[in-house]
Amino acid sequence: MELVYLWVEEYKNIDHQGFNFSPRFKCEYDEEKNELTINENKEYVSIFPDNINITAIVGENGSGKSSVFEGLFSFFGARVFVVFFENQFYIHKILSHEIKVINNTEKKYEIKKLGIYSGNISPIIFSWDILKYEPVLDFASYSNRNPNILLSVFGTFSHPEYMDLNSYQNNAVMKYIEVFMKYKTDIFDFSPNKVHIKFPMKKNENGWDCKKIRKEIEKLKFPEEEAKAKKKTYFRTISKFIEKYLHDGNYEKNFTLEEYNLLLNELEHMKEILSRFSSFILDMYDDNISFFGLSHGERSILLSNALIYESVMDAKKQDILICLDEPDLSLHPEWQKKYINELVKMFSQTTKNFHFLITSHSPFILSDLPKENVIFLEKGKQVYPFKDSEQTFGANIHTLLSHGFFMDEKGLMGEFAKEKIKNVISVLNEDEPNFDKKSEVQNIINIMGEPFLKHKLEEKFNEVFLTNDEKRTAKIEQLEKELKRLKNVNSEN
Repeated sequence: MELVYLWVEEYKNIDHQGFNFSPRFKCEYDEEKNELTINENKEYVSIFPDNINITAIVGENGSGKSSVFEGLFSFFGARVFVVFFENQFYIHKILSHEIKVINNTEKKYEIKKLGIYSGNISPIIFSWDILKYEPVLDFASYSNRNPNILLSVFGTFSHPEYMDLNSYQNNAVMKYIEVFMKYKTDIFDFSPNKVHIKFPMKKNENGWDCKKIRKEIEKLKFPEEEAKAKKKTYFRTISKFIEKYLHDGNYEKNFTLEEYNLLLNELEHMKEILSRFSSFILDMYDDNISFFGLSHGERSILLSNALIYESVMDAKKQDILICLDEPDLSLHPEWQKKYINELVKMFSQTTKNFHFLITSHSPFILSDLPKENVIFLEKGKQVYPFKDSEQTFGANIHTLLSHGFFMDEKGLMGEFAKEKIKNVISVLNEDEPNFDKKSEVQNIINIMGEPFLKHKLEEKFNEVFLTNDEKRTAKIEQLEKELKRLKNVNSEN
């Protein structure tokens, strides 16, 4: 199963453009003739497991990566989808008139006037940027319009219309444990066996400060018709929790996963309270390793993988389109290098079929994919920056940055460093030596990391600022350094 083609009439910065997602097929849509042509690349051989296909969408900021995603789920701009499913093409059109198909393949095709949601596949979308599309004024209607599965963690379990960022940490822990316990799988690197619940409300001389607990409960929002009963239930449940588990001055307790589940079942609305009442603080442990003791990148991957895995396993259809919008956001390069490999290992173990669409700025992710599996975007258009003889798979980072992400080869360094070096060159090229700048120029040259450029600037510096005797001394030192370097190379070989 795979998404083959999307044609967008007009959406944000995309204006009458088609996008090819498949390495095996290439489509072209002629708007004037209302004609769709399908060609096949018979030479392409997939390097992925049989049930997995991966397409990356790359480009600079503003190139239209997220707009392509949104176009897949919007009826405002998209007009033609082509999906390859069970060895035949399904052409989903939102056009009122008939479409002519020129099928230059041996595969059959069927035309349907449908959107992608009602087609043959289940779409799942994940993005860390839950505020991407518009300001959130009403979380209930926002979450209904936005298919991002992360919203299930930001919203509360019982009242998803309330977006409580203070409770996000607790919801993340609860959701991860729920997925882990539900599937009993060893695919996740973090296997919790202990839940830590902390309730650091201050006590008064006579015990727990009940007035403060009631005051905190009053801050919570409830539907008007059930507010009074809910507040009483919350206070009663919290009191029972304190009485049973928090004694001898303790305000925190460890639970095994079995004890934690028993707690949620025994005390009325306890799950809801942990989700909404921010005075409770949750953490989980894999032996002695705390979830919130992990790096931000590790937590991001664990949570996103758990949410995606649950959505996949809960999906009723066998064929699933998974849209991951910058999943490598904020990840250390070491984790970016692992991302595709971890994704393949996780989902190759299931019996379902997947087409992953991944937007990214990471050259490491790009280096894991053949160029046939990459959509390169520039100003809302699909372009082809690599020659026939060039590849992205296993390519070096310099090439991927300059070609795949449309960065000028002369600009692969930070702008601050670039400006400093330009100033150094400007001083060295002045008609007369500027000795007021000598020390500043020398300091910049000394800390430069690019050896060839540093060597050339050192030569120019010596030529401008040194006397003849100093130049001879500097030349001798330079030759001695080079001789030492060559001796080290020789000894290593």
